[in-house]
Amino acid sequence: FFEMAATPRFNYSRCSDRDDLVYGCERPGFSKDNEKPGAVSDADVEPWIAYMKGNGVKRVLSLLGDDEVQWYATPIADTLAAHGFHYSRTGVFVDGALEVILDALKGAEDAGEKIVVHCSGGSGRGGLGLGVWLVHKYGLSAEEAVAEVMRHAEQAGTNRKPDAGKLTTLLAKGTLKK
Repeated sequence: FFEMAATPRFNYSRCSDRDDLVYGCERPGFSKDNEKPGAVSDADVEPWIAYMKGNGVKRVLSLLGDDEVQWYATPIADTLAAHGFHYSRTGVFVDGALEVILDALKGAEDAGEKIVVHCSGGSGRGGLGLGVWLVHKYGLSAEEAVAEVMRHAEQAGTNRKPDAGKLTTLLAKGTLKK
C-alpha cells in the first residue's frame, strides 16, 4: 500500500535532486483571498518566515511584479530584511529580469546560502527561476531544465509549471516583456 505524502508546506521544495542550494515556493502569505493592496498582514507572513528560517533559507528571490508587492500591508522587502533575509526582486516582464535573477542565484552560490525563488503560487514564474538556475549552473537546455524541475516537483509533491518556450525567451531576451 502506497500513500502519497501531503503537499509540502508553502509549496516548498528543491529545484532538482542534483541541487541543494536553490528552492522554490509560494509567496509569503499566499492566499487567493488576499490579492489586493494591503491585504497581506504581517501575521500572514510570519509562518512563512519561520518555515524558511527553519529550513536554513537565508536568501529570497521574488518574481512578483510591482502590482503584486502592493498586496502587503508592510512592504515585504522591509519585513524580510528585518528578519535577516537577503532579498532580491524582479518581475519577469521587465527589462533586465534575467540579470537580476542570475545575480541573486550567483550571490547565493558565492555565499553558500540557500535561496528560495517564488512568484505568487510558486509554480509558473517561480518554476522559470528554478529553470534559469539549472541552465546556468548545470548547462542543461531549457527543455531539460523544465523536465527536471517538473520531475523533482512530482517526486516532492509540489506544484511547478515552468514553460520551456518562456524559459527559452527569458534566457535569450533577458525578459518576457513583449
